[in-house]
Parts: sequence; C-alpha cells; structure tokens
Amino acid sequence: MTGYTLAGSAAAAPLADDPWSRARARTCRLTAFRRGSKKRRAHTRNPNGEPRTQHGRTPHQPASWHVHPNGLHFVISHAGDADIDPEKHRLVIHGLVKRPLLFGLEALARYPMVSRMTFVECGGNSAPLFSREPIQASVQALHGLASCAE
Repeated sequence: MTGYTLAGSAAAAPLADDPWSRARARTCRLTAFRRGSKKRRAHTRNPNGEPRTQHGRTPHQPASWHVHPNGLHFVISHAGDADIDPEKHRLVIHGLVKRPLLFGLEALARYPMVSRMTFVECGGNSAPLFSREPIQASVQALHGLASCAE
C-alpha cells in the first residue's frame, strides 16, 4: 500500500481569473517583412479572421535566410491573440512548490535576458503530402509550419 500527503502550499486556494483574461481574443495579426525590394507575407488559411483556427505559414520560397524574422514565424492560433494588459499580467508559480511565487512583468525584466536560436516545427507540418491526390502547392503551403527564429 502506498500513500502520500500534500504540503500546505499544495492545498492553497485556487487562483482567481481576472475578467480581462476571460475576454474574447482578437484575430491574429499576421505580419509582413521586407527583405531587399521584395515583401514577404505569412500565408494564412483564415484571411478574414473568422472565429476558428488560423494558420500563418512561414514563407520558405526565397530561402535567403536561415533564421526567419520573428514577424514571419509560423502561427497556429485556435483562439486568436489575447489582449493582455501588461500592468495586470502575472506569472504565478503555485501548487506543489515549497514557496509560491508571483512575478509582474517589471520583476521579470530585472532577470538576465537570454537569446537563443531555436527551430520549431508543428506536428502537422507537411500533412498535405499524405492526401490521396497529388497536391500542387508552394513550399510555404506544404512546409510552412516550421521556422527557425531568435
């Protein structure tokens, strides 16, 4: 027979959600990036911003960069962009911890910043290649759910 006990902090009261955090999200803002004389734009499957999933795909056709500009990183949003109030936003470490912590954005900004180049790929990237019929599409449409950004 096994058993366990919960520490006092694990039994802490549930956190309350502020009303602003429950508001309906905005349509994702997909950006464009100018490199040289050509303007690159993230391709989307929901250009009118209807209340459903939006996909913003990275343009890979130019292949002139190894690290994509952050504005062209792929986006998959099931609920839109949250309208976060920076004055009220908090990071809370709560539950099965010895000491619960609460950080505002100003407190987080005092910690050292770290920058990394990271490759991210969606599990559904290249999924159109598994269709029964051959697909004629751009590299962006087929493989645009993968990006490398800093």
